[in-house]
Amino acid sequence: MRLGRLLPALAAASLTALLLCAAAWGDREKVHIVAADQALAKNALVRIADLGSPTGWSGGPTKPTPPTSFRCGSYVARQSDLVLTGNAAARWMHNGLEVDSESQVLQTENMVARDWQRTVAHAGVTDCLRKKFALGLPKGQKLVSFGSISFPRIGQLTAAYRGLVDVGSGKGAVRVLVDVVVFGAGRVELTLITTAPYYARVPVANAEARLAQIMVARAQPGAA
Repeated sequence: MRLGRLLPALAAASLTALLLCAAAWGDREKVHIVAADQALAKNALVRIADLGSPTGWSGGPTKPTPPTSFRCGSYVARQSDLVLTGNAAARWMHNGLEVDSESQVLQTENMVARDWQRTVAHAGVTDCLRKKFALGLPKGQKLVSFGSISFPRIGQLTAAYRGLVDVGSGKGAVRVLVDVVVFGAGRVELTLITTAPYYARVPVANAEARLAQIMVARAQPGAA
């Protein structure tokens, strides 16, 4: 199960690697892209029209995160019995706000359930993510907190995390939130990541719930 990106300042580093612990290449899922499932993955992503007025927004489709294993300390989740059949990502940016979405289609619903139990539901995952989050921050950024947060149940599986980061120091420091929402719908694993100023947390939370519902609806075969 993928967990997205950190900050615009970490443009070169994916939180799929950072937030689902360190990448381990020994037990990756198999990749067998199917045209229909690839189209389904692309369809589920956040679109510019979902963000209100398109004025000021930039971005679009991006390269999705390649398959990695879940490693947390000595624990390495089994992934080699999973088959990835569709994989897509998009990123939209607007004046200090970033919205990233990623969708992955697995061969069966059971594979999604197994992946969730081995990664998101794994004991100690929040502490592991917190440590990786802190280690991934560049100089001049300080982790204030990281933990799970409540979020409306979206699809069959839902989990959400929030990291707070101070960028800069002293009176000039700016507090930024990074919300990572992971959820599953049928054979599709979905990730929504929002980076925004902390003062905007209320409208951000409302927007995240709305966008997550849109993504789940589009993750159904035949959805427009």
